[in-house]
Order: sequence, then structure tokens, then C-alpha cells
Amino acid sequence: MAAFPTNIPSLLKAFDNFYSTLDAATVPVDGGGRRIGGVAHAIAMSEATATLYGELAAAYNAVFSEHGRPLSNPPAGITLMESDSPDGPWSPVKPEHMNVKMTSIGGSGADAVLLAALSSAVEVAAFPASKWNNMQANHPGADHQRWHLGNVISEAQLNALSSAAKLLQLAATKGAKRQERISEYRDKLRRLAESFRELHEQARAEPLIMTRVPNTHEVTLPLNNARFYPLAAEAGALLPDLPDHWRFGIGAEVVAEADPAKRWANGVFNLAAEGLIGVANWDDVNRVECINEPGLASQLVCDLLLNSAKRPNRGRGNLASRIEAAGIRADEIGQRAGDKPSQDAAKLFALTCEAFVAACAIAKMSRKPEVLSASQFVTEQTVLEQCVERAEAIAKGSKAIAQWPTSPGTTFSWKADDSALEVALSFARAILSATLYARSMTVGMLGHNVPDLRVDDPDPNQKVRDWRDATIKELVDHTLQPLPAWPMWEIMRDEQRLGSLLRDESRRATDMANEPTETSNMRPAHLAKGLTREPTDGNGANPDTGTRRFKVAFSFPGECREYVREMDRLIAAQLGDKCVFYDERHEAELARPDLDVYLLNIYHKEADLLVVFEGSDYERKEWTRLEWRAIRQVIKQRQGHRVMFFRLDDGEVSGMFSIDGYIDVRTHSAQQSAALVCERYASGR
Repeated sequence: MAAFPTNIPSLLKAFDNFYSTLDAATVPVDGGGRRIGGVAHAIAMSEATATLYGELAAAYNAVFSEHGRPLSNPPAGITLMESDSPDGPWSPVKPEHMNVKMTSIGGSGADAVLLAALSSAVEVAAFPASKWNNMQANHPGADHQRWHLGNVISEAQLNALSSAAKLLQLAATKGAKRQERISEYRDKLRRLAESFRELHEQARAEPLIMTRVPNTHEVTLPLNNARFYPLAAEAGALLPDLPDHWRFGIGAEVVAEADPAKRWANGVFNLAAEGLIGVANWDDVNRVECINEPGLASQLVCDLLLNSAKRPNRGRGNLASRIEAAGIRADEIGQRAGDKPSQDAAKLFALTCEAFVAACAIAKMSRKPEVLSASQFVTEQTVLEQCVERAEAIAKGSKAIAQWPTSPGTTFSWKADDSALEVALSFARAILSATLYARSMTVGMLGHNVPDLRVDDPDPNQKVRDWRDATIKELVDHTLQPLPAWPMWEIMRDEQRLGSLLRDESRRATDMANEPTETSNMRPAHLAKGLTREPTDGNGANPDTGTRRFKVAFSFPGECREYVREMDRLIAAQLGDKCVFYDERHEAELARPDLDVYLLNIYHKEADLLVVFEGSDYERKEWTRLEWRAIRQVIKQRQGHRVMFFRLDDGEVSGMFSIDGYIDVRTHSAQQSAALVCERYASGR
């Protein structure tokens, strides 16, 4: 949004004074101009013009101050000359002695019409340099006067001033209306914050619970309170009207949500996932985003929006503004973690998690380029750079990492002998290096002079797109080279596992320090499972974290063995031979007494995803009925996300109903079914 000068009231007052003096001190002439009628009149006009010039110059400079950025060198082809005398000699001004600014026009830049009007008016009101130089040459040091007896102010000059005055009057009207709307927005947010606070403090038998499914963002609002929905709908209806910089962190896709109550809920979840409101937002048992006190969370969001309103709107259309916004965000993350030296570990943890989130988003881009647009890529990259910079400063200047709990294990390119925190920071640093190298090849080294590159969709600057594409190439060819076959779903899966380790380390760090630390504000959809290969016991299960031995386990009747065998081959190629339970792979292990108890334990406790082939043969076979007992127990324990049904025929199976979803093998090849299993496993739902 273009900014208008803040001195409009005093500028309009200077215009009124100028026109009053003009009417009293001049007379009309042929051609539409006005002539100054006397010496006293010339003095009065000079004073009124000087006052007007001062206000015009202040307004013009204010626009440049808001939208302009300093340049260390003037634009190519422009040379500024200086001299001590109007007669010369003239010499070029050195770049280091210049104060050059450049501003973008239109959009979030300066208002083009207003800037042109101010420029023309300044030229009219300014003391002409040639006139002043002549006066100074004839009367050095005298108090030179802008106007003199008999001078004519031309019609063109008066028209330029009149145009500027009208535009400024219009801007003042718009500014007043905008300020009125801003005040209205603030009042509504304060009232909503108070209503949400009252809702939170209201006594009730059961807590309010709001959930959201990762990736799909399907929201379930609290059903046990009649007040929350209308409040959320009112708050959601207000969101699209708020200025863009108030809504930082909510996301444009949320503002476009049709249902205002769900729009608000998604905004709350996004801000909680970003760690901007400091509330727990993840249910490890059901693997969904969950906020147990949506009233409190909503109150905190209202407060956050009100605080965002206090910030100046610098615009986010160019690279410089993205870097500035990312720096502000990183600083806020550090401040929320704590200001005392003893909170270095908490700050390091919060910044590393945020950097890791951005690094994973960029890593996914290398496997599926449409994941991030050029604009979104710049947003993630700037957050990554700012957070890594601050995290490394803390790591070098304190003992935070040395005192952090450990999580032994081997990662893709590092050994996490110290901690998953170090793995996350190392991974973020590696991805950042790739983006910086690509930037130097396409955009150039930024230094202190950030190029005025447009990054807003739908038409970012070509260099921004080149930077994004060069980053993808660098990631694929070099940074992630040891993992050429690392597919998209594997990144997501690994993301969640490392996130689990990070949360566990944070809890242990909190216990060690006996200080509360916010550990649940990480985005589950972004905090990564599995950069670390965990230690296992003899059966392949992690004794410390409870990680299951198998990623996928098949339960099927022998009549469909050929189909399942082909699925097993394809899935094992993706997940690993030891990560899939298929009986032919474990003949020696299964040749044992009490096999029924052994199998029940595998299906009940040792597999992440149970792939069940239901049908008439499944119902009548003794061993599949045994396996089905363990699988039904998993469903009874509300772990239905661990079960995936495939239908062999229309035969009935006890305990399976028409409302249960399934894949029909009669319409899907083994290759298609295997791909669906991998997709389901990757989603974790």
C-alpha cells in the first residue's frame, strides 16, 4: 500500500496561506498568470512561497523515506557535478559523498500521480538556482528574495501548485477514512479478544478442542460450546479487511477460505504452528494438529494482530522487504524464547526448529518443483538465512549445544552423536549454503545493497525465478547428491521423525534445567521425522522412543499371494527390505512354537501401517482370523490411522462395515496399490 506524507495537514495549511497571500499581493495578467504589485507584496509572497516549499520538500522526502532505499552508487549514466561558483570549474561528485535513493512506483511502492504532483510543485516553489547564483554573485551574503516587484507567476506554475493541492486534499480525505477504518478494526479486535478471554475463563465440564488434519487443513471446530462458532465467524469475517502487514503469518490461502469460522481456525493453527502465539498445537497420539484451548489461542491471535498493527507497513513486494520481514520474525522467535542468558538453549532450539522448517520446504522443492512458487521460495529462504544466522551466533557464543541432551544415531550425512538439534541445524546450514551459492550465480552478492527485485506472485522478477531454479539444480546435483532417489514422501516421513526427536530432546532439556520451555509449537507437518537412524534392540524396535520395527505389515489369505508378493517387492524397494513384514521374508523367524502369540504382537505393536486384504477367504482362514483380532484391537484403541483396507471380493468379514473405506484390488493393479500404500504411509494418516 502506497504511503502518503504525514505532514499533509500542515502542507494544506501552507497552501491556504500561499493562496491568501497570492490573492492579496498579485493582480491577474493576460495569459492567466498573476503579477506581484508592490515591494511589500513581493516580500509577503516570498515568505509564503518559502513556507510552502519547506512543507512540499518535507512531503516529497517523506515519500522517498517510506519507499526508497539507499544506493551506494548512482544509477549508470548519471553524473552529479559540483562547483564553488556558478562560472565553474565543475567537477564530478564522488559516489561516497552522494546520498542517492531509489524508490519503486505503484503497487506497494510510491503513488505515481502524487509523486509527480509533488515534484512539479517543488520545482515551482523552489528558489531557482540560476537566479540565486546571480544574486549571490552581485550581493554576496545578502538575504536573497524569491519574488520581486513586477515578477509574474505563470499560469502553468499556478496549475502545477493547484494540482498538487487537490491531490493532497484527496489524500487527506483518504487518509482520514483509512484512519477511521483502522480505528474500527482495532476496536473490533479488542472486543473480540475480550470475548475470547471470557470464553476461555468460563467454567465448563469438558475442555474445548479444535483439530486440524495436517496437509489437507481440514478443521474440526469445538462442538461443546455454542459461543465459539459465532465468535470465530465474526473474527474470520474481519480477516480479509485487515491490512496485509497485520496478517503476517496467517497465509493468503487462509484469507481465501469461504467459511469465516474455519478461516479463523486455520489462521489460529498457522500462527500456532509458526510459534507466534505460544500454545500447544499437536496431538502425538492421533497425529493431528490440536488446540485444547481455542478461546485462549484466539485471544492471543487478536492481541498479535493488534501488535502487528503498530508496525509500519514497509511492503513485501521486493527482496529487501522480505529480508527485513524475516529478520523481524527471527528476532521475535528469539524474544519469545526468553531474554535472559539462561535461555540461550531455548532461543537456539526455537530458531533451529524454524530454520529446519524452511530448509525442509526448500528440500521438498528439489523433488517436486511446484511445491514452492518463486515468491514462496524467497520467503522460506529469507527465514532460513535469518534464523540460521542467529542460531549459529548463539551456538558459538554459549554452551547451549554442549549442554543439550543427546540422541545417538546416524543421519544422512552426519552422525547425531551429540543431538538431533545439531542434525537439524546442520541440515538447515547445508540447504542454506545451496541457496546462497545459487543466489550468487543468478542475483549476485547482496552485501549491504539488496537489489530491488520484485518477488510478489504472479509475476516475480526473472532473476528470482532463475535463483529458485538454480537452487533446485544445486540441491539435486550436489547438496543432496548422496540421496538421488530420496522421494517426496520420504522427506515428509523423515521430517516427522526428527521432529519427534527434537521434541523429546527439548523435554529432557527442560527437565535438566528445571525451567519451562515451549516445545510443542513446532509445525508437525514440517518438523521432520527421520534424519536420524535410531538405535534398535534385537527385534528392530527402538528401546528408548518406541519406534515400531516394521513400516508396513501385510495380512492376507493365501489366495491373493501373487498380488501381495508383487506389492511387497515394490514397497520394499521404497521402504527397505527389513521395513516390510511379509511372511516369505521371515520364514526362519516364523518357524517357532507359539507363533500365534508372536504374530499377534507384530500386528498389534510392531507395525506402523497394517495392510489388510479383506474378503470371503480372509473370513474363513484360521490364521487371518487370528491376525484380524490384533487389527481390531488396534482400531478399538483409536489407532485407525494404522490400518488400510483392500477388498478382494464382496464377501462379508466380521467387524468390517459398509462405512469402512477400502481399495478395490479388482480395479487396481499391484503397482497402483503399492503406490497408494507408500502414499498413505508418507502422510501418516
